[in-house]
Amino acid sequence: MNHIEVIIMDQITSDLIAAYSQCQRKAYLLLKGKVKGDQHEYECILEERTAANRSRYISTLPNGQVDSHFRKNGRVRFSRKDSLSCTISADDLVATCDALLKPKRESAGSRTRLEPHVVVGTHSVTDDQKLRLAFAGYVVGQTTRYRPLIGLIVTLTESPKQIRLEPQYSKVRPIINDLREQIRKPLSECPALCLNKHCAMCQFRNHCVHEAEKGDSLSLLQRVTPKLIRRYQKKGIFTVTQLSYLYKPRRRRKKAADTPPSFNVELQALAIRTNKIYLHEMPTISKQPIELFLDVEGIPDQEFDYLIGLVIQNGNDVSSHSFWANSAEDEAKIFEACLQKAAEYGSAPIYHYGSYDPRAFQRASKKHGIDCEAFINRMVNVNSLVFGKVYFPTRSNRLKDLGTCVGASWSAPQPSGIQSLVWRYRWEETRNGKLKEMLLSYNCDDCRAVQLLTEDLQHVANAATSRPDVDFADRPKQNCTESGEEIHRILDDILNSGHLEYRGKRISLQKEDGNSVPEHKKIGPPKGHKAHFRVPPSKVQRIIGVHRPRMCPRHKGQPLNSSNVLAEHTIIDLAFTRNGCRKTNVKYAGMKGY
Repeated sequence: MNHIEVIIMDQITSDLIAAYSQCQRKAYLLLKGKVKGDQHEYECILEERTAANRSRYISTLPNGQVDSHFRKNGRVRFSRKDSLSCTISADDLVATCDALLKPKRESAGSRTRLEPHVVVGTHSVTDDQKLRLAFAGYVVGQTTRYRPLIGLIVTLTESPKQIRLEPQYSKVRPIINDLREQIRKPLSECPALCLNKHCAMCQFRNHCVHEAEKGDSLSLLQRVTPKLIRRYQKKGIFTVTQLSYLYKPRRRRKKAADTPPSFNVELQALAIRTNKIYLHEMPTISKQPIELFLDVEGIPDQEFDYLIGLVIQNGNDVSSHSFWANSAEDEAKIFEACLQKAAEYGSAPIYHYGSYDPRAFQRASKKHGIDCEAFINRMVNVNSLVFGKVYFPTRSNRLKDLGTCVGASWSAPQPSGIQSLVWRYRWEETRNGKLKEMLLSYNCDDCRAVQLLTEDLQHVANAATSRPDVDFADRPKQNCTESGEEIHRILDDILNSGHLEYRGKRISLQKEDGNSVPEHKKIGPPKGHKAHFRVPPSKVQRIIGVHRPRMCPRHKGQPLNSSNVLAEHTIIDLAFTRNGCRKTNVKYAGMKGY
């Protein structure tokens, strides 16, 4: 690693734009110069490859292709007398590009637009490289008033990549405005810490990881996004420990069979705090007599796979095999050798971790015409058995973290995919045998990690109820004594036998009585209950007299005789007035007839 001394900046440069696209905190640290960083060796290799590619590309270009007005403007500085390796400045914007040329095909009478060219040390184009190119075009537009519409990124492939700059300008403008705001405010706050995929190559990675661990930041969890962090912070949740207390076991809903599992970061935080394995779904994996464990190493940027590792477990016998390719011409040979070796074990499952391995065989099938269908059908992705189903006490579901949790180890001090690329690039330059041995050992360690992880999942599936370090997410274990277990069992039986209408539907045993007649139960409260008789209001505002009925309502034509019994009935009514309404009690009274 190379030590980098960070200098306070008051100008917006291409490096600052690229850093902002990867991480706002990285751009802030570069701008303020408060932290010293260590450049990753992978970045050094990219710079070396960029320099070599730049020399090759510049040697193919003619000289003197810059407009005369642009030369006399004075805002462009060239490292040579031609249009190559120039620095463009406009106020506080300073952009660099490797060439600034006129388009090869330019219609007559059209405005002269210069095309920026940026040389990179990769085979594919990344987003930050596009922003570098767009920033150069933006500064050119600030100087000449005519922004370039097209730019070229020169990769390690044969032909440069043509990039439309107009869509990229809309991304560059807000970045420039934000950086200018930070420059104007010397005491501006540092952007929130959020670890992402670019941290592996960042020069400030050690500083940020230390700060995140010190504050138990939510960004330590791989699946926590900046949007999710802001949502939890609104609820007052700022640490992983606080997040772990949000998880509550819930009854599992019925889902369709093809519904993909979802990941619960709260349950992951709980697993870290309790140092337990939580099962949201039981692993569906069983031990087989013969099992194969696969891992493929490649260079994604070139779509080139140079190493295939295969560990074969046949009962108690374990053997490892490595298939190495010195160059792209040997790639087909290692795939054929791997397929031939796997075919010796019939239909034994081939366990791997992640989606890269099957894609490597699919790519080899298309590129070299190799029949890999039977091999791919035997492949089992262990990650699909873990993601959203089994929560290990780790910050991520990367193989390195899960492997360390189940007891795997690596011979290299800081193993990672980026570091394996560094070893491969250095081996291609020097052909050093030690670097090759490091790659072979690293690949074999990955296969062993997949093996240990698979064995642990198999053991969890068989002994989840008895292992103290395993718990269930939807129904946690009840750790109690024998008498406590008996009490819980009885209570569970009561809950299972109880239901809502138990009193009405229960079975009762009574002595039969032949003379007993079933009593008809009347509607309403029983006699003696305070609600059996209606209590009339004590005060009435109006009394209305009612005449005695003349004829019997039940027997037609039967007259009723008068009696001295008074019948009363009080009704509660509402009386509406101009200003509102009020309650009134009206009593109806009259003599009864018989």
